[in-house]
Amino acid sequence: MRVAIVCGVVLLACGHHETASVPVSVNVTCGEQTRSLAVTGDLRIDEHLCGQPWTALRIEHGKRTELVKAVAGREVWLRRVDRRAVIEVRAGSAITSSFDGVTELAEDTPPAPAASLEIDANGAITNLALADLRARSEGSGSASRDVSLCALAASYVAKPRTIEVTGEAAQPVIVTPDECKTRGLVLRVSSQGELRLRTATGGHLLQQVHRIRLSL
Repeated sequence: MRVAIVCGVVLLACGHHETASVPVSVNVTCGEQTRSLAVTGDLRIDEHLCGQPWTALRIEHGKRTELVKAVAGREVWLRRVDRRAVIEVRAGSAITSSFDGVTELAEDTPPAPAASLEIDANGAITNLALADLRARSEGSGSASRDVSLCALAASYVAKPRTIEVTGEAAQPVIVTPDECKTRGLVLRVSSQGELRLRTATGGHLLQQVHRIRLSL
C-alpha cells in the first residue's frame, strides 16, 4: 500500500512537471508587427505591450473575439493555467471577466479621425467633415458633385474681404468674392476622399484642400 502511494505521488509529480515544461505562448500584434509572447506566469498587460499606453485590446480565444477597453482602475492580466493562456480582467481584487484559451492579443487601433476641412471664419475655427460636404453636393439637386466655394464661404461670413484656400501647394489661392464668382471656383470630394479646388471650366488649382480662411 505504501509503495502504491509513493508511486502515485511520483506519477503526479511527473505529470505536473510535464505540463509545466510544455511551452505556452500567444501572438501579440502591434500595428503591422506580430510577435510570439511566452506565457510563463502572471503578467499584467500595460503600456509595454506595444510601447505605448493602449486604449483597447482585441483578445482572440477559440472562435471568439473580445474587445476590452482601457478603464481607470481596471487591469488586464495574462496568466498560464496548465497548458492554456488565460486573460483576467480585474478591478481591484475582483475578477470581472476572464477568457480561456487565448491565442492572440492585439492593440485595437482606434479609427482614423474623419477627414475634414478647417474653416477659419475671421478667427472662429470650424471643422467641416468632408462627408457632410459631399452630402451637401448630393442634396443640391444637381448632377454635379461640386460645391460652390463662394456659397460655402458666404454661409460662414456673409461678405468676406478675401477667401484664402490652403492646400498642398506652397502658395494658397487667394481671391475676393467677386473673383470667386467670376472664375466659378468649386470644391469637389474625390473618390479617394481628397478635397479638390477647381474652376468652372475644370481647371485644377489644388489637389488637396486643407483649410479655408475668410477675412473681413
